[in-house]
Amino acid sequence: MIKAKPRKKNIVKVNETKEIKIIKKPSQEKLEATELAVALINIYLTTDNHKKVWDIELKEYDGIIPFKSYMEICKVRSQANKLFHILESDYFDNNDIEDNFYYRQAFVNQVEKSITGVSKELYLTVADVNESLPAGFMGTIISWKNMIKSLSKFKKLIKTLELEKEIKKLVDASKRFFSFIDGEIKIDNIL
Repeated sequence: MIKAKPRKKNIVKVNETKEIKIIKKPSQEKLEATELAVALINIYLTTDNHKKVWDIELKEYDGIIPFKSYMEICKVRSQANKLFHILESDYFDNNDIEDNFYYRQAFVNQVEKSITGVSKELYLTVADVNESLPAGFMGTIISWKNMIKSLSKFKKLIKTLELEKEIKKLVDASKRFFSFIDGEIKIDNIL
């Protein structure tokens, strides 16, 4: 038999004050800078994952990639990382970002565009199977292209921050790699 536990009386506290934390909406420029920074770090992570796909292919399956194209991946990766650190030092204060709903929403908006390329596990997609490609190949390519396309949304901010040359280098290196991929693999119907 289960014994009944005695009830505790609720104590009503009068005039007790609680501190309410006010979250201020950051300026539009800061939100755009956050989205740009997240796009750049996503490009870095996506290219890093794509490089890992190629590394596995080269080591385990004797894959072939021209050195010039392989270096384009590395250029984009290092350029994105460099640009991210420039934005990080200028715009971010970790105390503001951690608890702010607006910053979190900016993160989510950018990460949704590149979730397949950013994840640590390399997923085998239907496109990979159809084209006999290694796991993660198409996911990283598609995410990379989406992130490069999303950079056009930040033209005004890029001009304000005087990062046009660096972003142009990143986009040009990406385009050179994509032209190599388009020449080697027929992926027009997939994208």
